[in-house]
Amino acid sequence: VSASEVTKSRSTTISFPDRHVISLGSYSTSASAQDPMLLRWSDQESTSTWTASASNTAGSQRLQIGTKIVCAVPSREETFIATDEAVYGMQFVGPPFTFQFRLLGNNCGAISQNSMLSESDVVYWMGRKNFFAFDGQVKEMPCSVQDYVFDGLNIQQYQKIFVGFVRQYKEVIWFYVSDDSDDQEPDRFVSYNTEGGSWAVGTIERTAWHDAFGSQLYPYSADKNYLYNQEKGVDADGAALSAYIESSPIEFDSAQSPDGTTLFLIDKIIPDGNFTGNALLTMKTKKYPGATEIEKGPFTVTSSTTKISTRAKGRQIKVRVYNSEIGDNWKLGTFRFNIRQDGLR
Repeated sequence: VSASEVTKSRSTTISFPDRHVISLGSYSTSASAQDPMLLRWSDQESTSTWTASASNTAGSQRLQIGTKIVCAVPSREETFIATDEAVYGMQFVGPPFTFQFRLLGNNCGAISQNSMLSESDVVYWMGRKNFFAFDGQVKEMPCSVQDYVFDGLNIQQYQKIFVGFVRQYKEVIWFYVSDDSDDQEPDRFVSYNTEGGSWAVGTIERTAWHDAFGSQLYPYSADKNYLYNQEKGVDADGAALSAYIESSPIEFDSAQSPDGTTLFLIDKIIPDGNFTGNALLTMKTKKYPGATEIEKGPFTVTSSTTKISTRAKGRQIKVRVYNSEIGDNWKLGTFRFNIRQDGLR
């Protein structure tokens, strides 16, 4: 096989522990053209022998479901491969077939070449309209921010989507280009906590990410201008680093008010957390889903704050904790709200 034939592929990976170079969307010698659904692998521990023979383990396999192979990641027992429509397992079995292939799931393809991650024997990836995980079987991941992410995604720039991981906090993070991006580079993220199952969204301009490893104590990332040490310190190169966390709208149990006339009233908050400097808390309530939000606060919260007295009324509430000063650092525990029923008046 000539060098030009070997280098024509959509991407490459290495199989473990058998150490074959795998060419994804490779050149087909029989068709004399690149085939986006064709896999080829080299002889074991070789980067130059690609023609199959009785004396080597090189070979090829064409996948059937989809129009192109999108990405692949090595997992513990097999190489996990995604097309734009399906996912496959590629497992080393030795001579005479070298690898066996099994279809793991359909209608669950990956959105981009760098949207898939294998961590702790689970594979996570982002699809065209949802998120998936594989832990022995393919599962669609329930996502509380799914509409926000996919409705705001720039579909012309989906190939720029990439995934990162923060092992310290057990977070899988996908970075993507939004419809609001000025330069068509990733400007938003959506993260998933693998321990608690919670989701978060935010805005940040990043074009690359790598978790901490070896002597690199912090994750590092890049945008179009700079390299960053992530998760180091609480400020932004001497300037205040604004941070916040906000709940989704919470609606309290209405079983005692089937006609919908009973509201709740919050008159006391007992904060819980570790605070260096100050944090601010606001509450946004609504009496009706289409009504204008009524904001209470901000209330200053420190390590010595025992309670916050307030009066906030509504059927649903959002709580936001944030900071905007140099040196502010906080970690939340379980806040307690004193709630009682109230009427419309």
